[in-house]
Amino acid sequence: ADATDAGPVSAFAFWSGVNRRVSAGFKRANLAAVMGGIELDLRPALMVGGNATIEVFVLMGGLEITVPPDWTVANEALVIMGGVDDRSSGTSGGSRTLVIRGLVLMGGVEIKT
Repeated sequence: ADATDAGPVSAFAFWSGVNRRVSAGFKRANLAAVMGGIELDLRPALMVGGNATIEVFVLMGGLEITVPPDWTVANEALVIMGGVDDRSSGTSGGSRTLVIRGLVLMGGVEIKT
């Protein structure tokens, strides 16, 4: 079934925590965590087209992104004194690719299945 794009998912956490669960068509997200945390659950989401992008800005904060097992994650984020930990189970060359872009400064991004 082809999903319709529900529009970009947006979340901002400043000294706080945000939880988002996407169950519609997913193509793009903008996540910003400043000394806070964001949990994004994409397991019920349907990727629109073959790829989707998450733009991240993390400053002394953290992101936790949960993806379906058949999604491949491509990390293109610039990381300074932080880390991006990809524990997702998707293999490269899969039909659905999630691209992580942006800046991680003294913070962390965890991607899991």
